[in-house]
Amino acid sequence: MVPDFVEFGLPTRITGGDDALAGLGDELAALGITRVFVVTDSFLRETGLVGEVIRHLGRVEIAGIFDRVRPNSGVDLVEEGAGCLAASGADGILAVGGGSHIDTAKALNLVHTLGGRLLDHQGAFNIARPLKLPLVAVPTTAGTGSEVTPAAVIWNRDERTKLTFFSPHLAPRLAVLAPALTRDLPAFLTAATGFDALSHAVEAYVSVTHNPFADALALAAVRRIHRYLGRAVAGGDPEARWGMQTAATMGGMAFGAALLGGAHAIAHALGGLCEVGHGVAVALVLPAVCSFNLDACPERFAAIAHGLGASGPDPVSAGAAGIEAMQSLRAMCGLPARLSAVNVPAALIPALAELAATDAAIVTNPKPMTAADIAAILEALAL
Repeated sequence: MVPDFVEFGLPTRITGGDDALAGLGDELAALGITRVFVVTDSFLRETGLVGEVIRHLGRVEIAGIFDRVRPNSGVDLVEEGAGCLAASGADGILAVGGGSHIDTAKALNLVHTLGGRLLDHQGAFNIARPLKLPLVAVPTTAGTGSEVTPAAVIWNRDERTKLTFFSPHLAPRLAVLAPALTRDLPAFLTAATGFDALSHAVEAYVSVTHNPFADALALAAVRRIHRYLGRAVAGGDPEARWGMQTAATMGGMAFGAALLGGAHAIAHALGGLCEVGHGVAVALVLPAVCSFNLDACPERFAAIAHGLGASGPDPVSAGAAGIEAMQSLRAMCGLPARLSAVNVPAALIPALAELAATDAAIVTNPKPMTAADIAAILEALAL
């Protein structure tokens, strides 16, 4: 069957490998950047990781360093950073860190370009023109794929919700994948970010807006995560770090084109209301959401299962085996499987379900998912 409409675009150029940082200064200069504003956090500065990146800037000057990013970057922090950016006189932005750092850089560039408050610009496809400054992303985790996505997720502290901003204009101009920067990432963070990458690939592949281009990237990401995540969590394996970094970027490319689903809707609710880390939240709920969705597209879940090294005599059985493989991978990585493990009381389930049911990601779930469905999923995870 020929679809009514398919769109795929990737505005981000990707470079990577052991020597990827060596040409960073030339890459920034090619984008017209002479004075760069660095977005990161104080811990990454203290460890010397930020210094490892900026020593490759060559003739590009540092206009300022905003090192106040947090795992759950909020609206106020973005607006503070936008003010610092405006005062710096920078003509480009360099984000060094994980998904929160890159999303924060996207959001402060948005405010810097369009003015007003960040809340004035939330939503999808409502940014009418390119953002003022080119953004270069250097990820230090392997999970979010934010280095190539047209999305940013920011915490609204006042309402305890996650806000989604989505536009091709948000995507970085350049992503630099340097696996050495993820070498010392602790095992738990390696696991959590790795499961985030898996969730992107899985949800993009079964999304109602899937397409052949995103499909290929999603399945390639699943295969690479199956091969490399356990090795990366164990540590000391440069090949596995590179394998996970490329898998995360592939997952980001896939969901940027095909969007996500119910696992992300619930994870956003858990992050917004209960401040559960995003990778932990998606790991917690992904297998259960996949079980809910299995009968909507069993052939697609069978393909995912194959990528995870599982199989069965028919698509439903194969899909179920793939979900069991996800659960086994989660357990091997030491990630939680119950709400109690992340200090979420059962009393919050109704509020979480209502919040998740209104999340933008729920729209492209492979089958309708109501607040009652979400509550049932969460109740099973509370047992």
